[in-house]
Amino acid sequence: MTHFFTHPIRSHIARWLAGPQPAAPAQLPFIPDDLRVEANGAVYDAVTGHLDYLWFDITEHLSEGNRRYCKVLRLAMLTYLPDQDRESTTLLIEMQKAIKAVNTAQIDLISLAANILEPDLGVVQIYGAQATGGTRDQAAQTAAQAYAVVMATLRAAYEQSVFQPLTGEIAAWLQRAFERMPYALVVRGQPDPRLNLRAPRNDAAKPSPRPSEVGVQQNEYIYRGMVAGQHEFTNVVLVSRAGDPDQSDLYRLQERLATEMSIWGSKVQFTNSLHAGIALPISLQSVIARAAGTGYSAGEGHSLQRSTGQTLGQAHTDGTSESDVWGNSTTTGESWSTAHTSGRSETTGTSVSHSIGAADGVSHVVGTSHTVGDTTSSSSGTSTTHGVANGTSQVASQGQSWSNGVSGGAAISAAPLGLGVSGSVGVSHSDGGSIGLADGVSQSITDSTTHMQMSSHAHTEATTTSVADGTSHSASRGESVSTSHAVSTMESETQAHGTSISNTRSYAHGVGSSQADTRSASVFGSQGSADSIGMSRSQALSAAFSSGMGLGLVPSLGFSKTYQGIDYVAKAIHDALLQQYRLVETMALEGGVFVDNYYLVPTPEARAALKGLVAQAFHGTEEVATPVHVLDLTPEEDAYIRLHAQVAVPSTVPERSPWALEGWRHTTLATMLQAATYIAPGRFEHGAALTTQEPVPPFANVALHFRQGTALVGYLRSQETGEARRAEVRLTPPQLFAHWLIAADTRFGKTVYAMRLVYEMLRQQPARIIVGDFAAGWRDLLRLVGQHAAAGRFEYGSLYPHSPRPLQFNFLRVGPHVDAESTLNALLDLTVNAGQLGERQAGFLHKTLRDLYLEHGVLTEDEWVLSDVHEVPPTAVIDAPTRGKSKPTATAYREPQPGLHQWGWLHADERDLINQRRAARLEAPLPDRPVRLANLHPDPVIAREDRQALAAYRSRRVTVRAWVARLTELRDSFKRQPASYDSIQGILNRLARLAEGELGRMLSGTEDSLAIEELAWPHGLAVIEAGAGGRLSDFAKALLISILIWRVYTDAVKRWELARETGAALPQTVIVLEEANKVFSGATAKTGETNTAPPPTSELLASLYRDAAKYGITFIGIGQSPAEFPSAVITSSNNIAVSRLKGDRDAKVALAALGYSPMGFHDHPYYRYLTGGIPATHFITKLGLNTDRTRIAPFVVQPRPLPLLPVTDAELRHHFTLGATHHEITQ
Repeated sequence: MTHFFTHPIRSHIARWLAGPQPAAPAQLPFIPDDLRVEANGAVYDAVTGHLDYLWFDITEHLSEGNRRYCKVLRLAMLTYLPDQDRESTTLLIEMQKAIKAVNTAQIDLISLAANILEPDLGVVQIYGAQATGGTRDQAAQTAAQAYAVVMATLRAAYEQSVFQPLTGEIAAWLQRAFERMPYALVVRGQPDPRLNLRAPRNDAAKPSPRPSEVGVQQNEYIYRGMVAGQHEFTNVVLVSRAGDPDQSDLYRLQERLATEMSIWGSKVQFTNSLHAGIALPISLQSVIARAAGTGYSAGEGHSLQRSTGQTLGQAHTDGTSESDVWGNSTTTGESWSTAHTSGRSETTGTSVSHSIGAADGVSHVVGTSHTVGDTTSSSSGTSTTHGVANGTSQVASQGQSWSNGVSGGAAISAAPLGLGVSGSVGVSHSDGGSIGLADGVSQSITDSTTHMQMSSHAHTEATTTSVADGTSHSASRGESVSTSHAVSTMESETQAHGTSISNTRSYAHGVGSSQADTRSASVFGSQGSADSIGMSRSQALSAAFSSGMGLGLVPSLGFSKTYQGIDYVAKAIHDALLQQYRLVETMALEGGVFVDNYYLVPTPEARAALKGLVAQAFHGTEEVATPVHVLDLTPEEDAYIRLHAQVAVPSTVPERSPWALEGWRHTTLATMLQAATYIAPGRFEHGAALTTQEPVPPFANVALHFRQGTALVGYLRSQETGEARRAEVRLTPPQLFAHWLIAADTRFGKTVYAMRLVYEMLRQQPARIIVGDFAAGWRDLLRLVGQHAAAGRFEYGSLYPHSPRPLQFNFLRVGPHVDAESTLNALLDLTVNAGQLGERQAGFLHKTLRDLYLEHGVLTEDEWVLSDVHEVPPTAVIDAPTRGKSKPTATAYREPQPGLHQWGWLHADERDLINQRRAARLEAPLPDRPVRLANLHPDPVIAREDRQALAAYRSRRVTVRAWVARLTELRDSFKRQPASYDSIQGILNRLARLAEGELGRMLSGTEDSLAIEELAWPHGLAVIEAGAGGRLSDFAKALLISILIWRVYTDAVKRWELARETGAALPQTVIVLEEANKVFSGATAKTGETNTAPPPTSELLASLYRDAAKYGITFIGIGQSPAEFPSAVITSSNNIAVSRLKGDRDAKVALAALGYSPMGFHDHPYYRYLTGGIPATHFITKLGLNTDRTRIAPFVVQPRPLPLLPVTDAELRHHFTLGATHHEITQ
């Protein structure tokens, strides 16, 4: 094999230092013929074309014989890995846990990585599992289970990561790569995990920590270097279980290393010493003694015992019980009764009379009764017990003991100055015996008496409520005719029908108490006697002899010298064994794995580059027994490794080194953390995996919290997996009919979300829903309205010309329920807001519109109109004042002329309107004479109502064309005043377009094609389109829709006030505003990104949103820029739903509305997610109208779209031209 960059001088020095060496023949590794692939293939998904699995029919040649089996590989590639910290060590730790989980499940993990240049896909990181079986189906089924374990562990380890099946293109490339990449490399040794942030290890054997030789990145070095060099490669890493199925092999290996390490550790340090000396001590001693003795003893004893006792006892017990009983009963009754009465009377006189009478009655009776009962009971009892017990006992015992002993001893001692001898002999004997007798008599008498007394008390309450409704009808008829006398007859018939409902609720409360007295007495007696006789005898004999002699001579001469030595060869071997021992100790505790790490490359250049990159990426010295190195392979080994890498079978080439922990040349015994270093996912963007996107921040994801109702709006999204769940979000009617604010960028699903809400509202209960559509998307909802009976009717109209159903909408008309003065102020406010006009322009608008209303007698409560009852000659036209010396050229502005129409009188065409109202009140028509508006009715309230109807009638002639003409006239009067002239011209630039052409005819009609106040009444759906594609300016859309919504709102408020007086039920009114930010902030408002302050907003519109809930009105505001919504709208919106927002202010306003802090760093991930991370059709939603604090937390929902087909213009024309019912527009 060729070695690059070998220095010739250094080579000669190394040879010289080594000295003369005999030439040793190179030993080539033994390559076994252990594997043959009989057949192989791939199975793909028929629908998606993705790889299902790879299969191999394999024959293995083993020492015990051949083995034929089928192997299946199931693989998945990493496509998304959230970017938390590009230099984080979390990847290694999580992969270590994943390997532990897979190892525990007894599954062999496979990791593949490849750099694909044709097509240019970059680095693909693949993980999978393998399984074997007798048949392919068996292997495929087992591999599917193993694959499920691997995917579960990896997705649990790497939050929100995404793994997808291999595409057919990548699978085919892998199969070709194993065939056309001839060069193989094997990476051997333990890699250095990049946990260099850990604390230094305090170890006596390692007095100072060694810095890591590698950076924090690892396999990214290989990916980056091979991609930069345009080198394709395939990396196969096989992770197999060590010590399977138990850890006994690892423990035996640990024991072997400990034994070997102890031997070499004892040789590391040694001591050499020399010492000389002499000593001769002698001692002798002897002792002799004799002794004899005899002993005898006898004894007798007698005892008698009697005892008498008496026991008295008394006990008192109190008990209490309590019970509660509830009852509920409902009784319904119905009764009919009929009564008939007839009579006759006679009177004197001349009269003729006829009478007919009828009476109806309704009765409603509510009754309540309350019953209270008490029950008391008591009981008592006495019990007596008497008992007698007698007993007799007798015990006899006898015992005997003896002992004999002989002892002797001798001693010789020598001392430095004497000699002694001693000896001793001893004999002993003893006898003993005992006899015992005991008798006992016992008697016991027991008497007891028990007294018991118990009382109970029960309390019962019952409440009865009855409701009776009755209706009655009475009809009477009388006739009387008389000349000289009168005879009259009378008949009456009465029918009554009554219904009663009785609801009875009962409650019983019981209390019980008990008392018990217990007395007991007992008398007992016992008698016992005992006799004992004892006798003992002993005899002893001893002899002793002692003598001594001592002689000693102790001359001494000595010296010593000690040497301390260290064997560094033994120390080096000991340290190497110690490092191996630590690794095996770790493996014995958590488990170890065998790692086979193979690389395949197509060119020698790629192989050379890869050898350097492997060292750069994985080499290190921390807690490593065998540093990472790349084995040089022969061509035979290349083919051998390529075959084993293709079928994922570890190599069986034996290892010849006796110091290696492994028995195979191409395998490494490693800890799980070291194995994780090889196969942990790399944060490398040049490939198939997205690794630069931040993870989804945490949101609420408790399915039970969002299944409170029946209105299905969408499905939860899980930030744990980053995928949609099947958990449904179902809302209750109070949550559904609360104010909504939906904000997102264009085409992110705002309308889809709002349509789902409106559809569920129509399904839940009768509701009146008005949609102000800036474009033409809501018409599609008309297809589903007819599918539900509760949906009611629907209306459709458009505010632009040449549409399927253009509306005749004179927006300057006065409505039936709002007085003309309030209408005038509201129209001015909404116009100023829509055009974002200034105060000066607002003054000109007020001047011209008020004059127009006065000129047509619309302000029926204004003194100018009420007093306009006299004819006044017209005044001369006065030229507008000018400045300067030149003659004025401006056209004079015409002020309203009193007396011209005499609006203070009721005109002829108006008399019919007032008479119709009087007839409805069962009043006589107006007298045939002139009537002043101030005298329409004696009742001032009714008079004001009639004048309001008259104002609405007169306002028909006030049109936008007349208003533009007035503004033009006022503008021309200021030709010499440029500021005023330009100010009015700015108004005309916006407003004049509404008076031109077909649009001007639509907005200037005297009769509306649709009564705005009756839209979708009493319940249903009305869609009013403003048109897409620039048919109307944004100013026109904002103005017309805001006026339409204001009129619907004020009408709903009036209906609510009347319903409160009468007690009638009203449907919920829902107002949907598309592009609500333009409605609230005007058409010329800037986006939230460029504006530094929120645009001025009409206080009138803000008050509508703020006060709507109390009148049974719900708003759904939809827009792209939350910053353009008034603060009153945002704070009044109970439910907030936001998706992607571009502007900085928009995102901050939305975060504050959701309850997050838009400032600082704590909630900054939510800001980044909202401005760039959230995908389309996903909405962060907060349901604020909830009494449970735990259910207010924001969550991510994917709205469920409605299956709608577009409604065409032809369908709308056909439907509304023929006057068909709503069932005709169907799917």
